[in-house]
Amino acid sequence: MARPGWCAVFPAFLLLGAGLVPLGAQNFPSPDATTPPVARNGLRLPDIQLHDPWIVADQSARTYYLYSAASRRITDEGRTGTLYYTSKDLASWEGPYIAFVAPKDSWADPGVNAWAPEVHAFRGKYYLFTTLHNPAKRLTTTDSTRPNTMRATMIAVSDSPRGPFTLTKTDAPITPANFMTLDGTLYVDRAGKPWMVYAHEWLQKVDGTMEAIPLNDDLSAATGAPMHLFKASDAPWLNAQMVPSAKAKYREDLSGPPLAPLPGQAPR
Repeated sequence: MARPGWCAVFPAFLLLGAGLVPLGAQNFPSPDATTPPVARNGLRLPDIQLHDPWIVADQSARTYYLYSAASRRITDEGRTGTLYYTSKDLASWEGPYIAFVAPKDSWADPGVNAWAPEVHAFRGKYYLFTTLHNPAKRLTTTDSTRPNTMRATMIAVSDSPRGPFTLTKTDAPITPANFMTLDGTLYVDRAGKPWMVYAHEWLQKVDGTMEAIPLNDDLSAATGAPMHLFKASDAPWLNAQMVPSAKAKYREDLSGPPLAPLPGQAPR
């Protein structure tokens, strides 16, 4: 993935190993009940509750930005969004601050929590990718027996990594509206063309897929049809882990004998 040299991104799983406490399922108060965030200095990672964290290193400001989902409790507007913390050394943090609040006039329900924010620098702007939802809008174009509702990664833009971020498209998702998608990210190909790479929900596809859709220069719309990349069952190690079962989901039987290793793989 091509990224400007002054902007580096750190994988979220590194942070989880550093002692972050993920947010579990919570019983949030009504959408109108809010508690504005109160920023604090000197926070350590174990002090911060995060869900699907993402870090951007802004070399020009010599500042790290740590993003996470903001529940409707703390945006001060009764709507979901994205918050961030700042740090100079990845050890001591300040925040939280609000970078994005879901608007009332988009296709998504602003009262349903946003997922998995990412921020990318692209052509002098900052773009927020986060997944929004509308459980009231059912999708019927599926072979899945599970209920499908609108879910898609939206894109918002700002001149600063601090926001505020504004949706580039509000009337519908950038991915096809009848696709249940999530966890979109920015990919820039060798020709400088931007794409969104996203996961197509297994809830809709059963065998979930990774897909990519080409974007225009301001990331406000798709410029072509989605491209299939691969499906979950393509994983070369999957057959080695399959255990015959009457259940719909296969899983490795850890109580049985160890599985034979694949060629070049260490014994398990």
